Amino acid sequence: MADLRFTNHALERMFKRNISPKECEEVFQQGRTIEAYPDDEPFPSELRFGQVGDKMIHLVVAFGENAVHVITAYEPNPALWDEGFTKRKK
Repeated sequence: MADLRFTNHALERMFKRNISPKECEEVFQQGRTIEAYPDDEPFPSELRFGQVGDKMIHLVVAFGENAVHVITAYEPNPALWDEGFTKRKK
């Protein structure tokens, strides 16, 4: 498994949104990539989607040299995402 490191921003948002580091690890390991951002700086990043229990979670991670950095995590808003929470509504 990759070494997940949580940014301060991610930890603050996760606390406010009641998302645990364990839930983020599960989404990273068992979820799937729904958007990729290969040109992001300083590291390429992606948006992953997974379900933990009844909770749907989007996880933004960046792939650093020695670790995967969790940038943020949130429960997707149904008004902005399709019913599977994998494609943005237009």
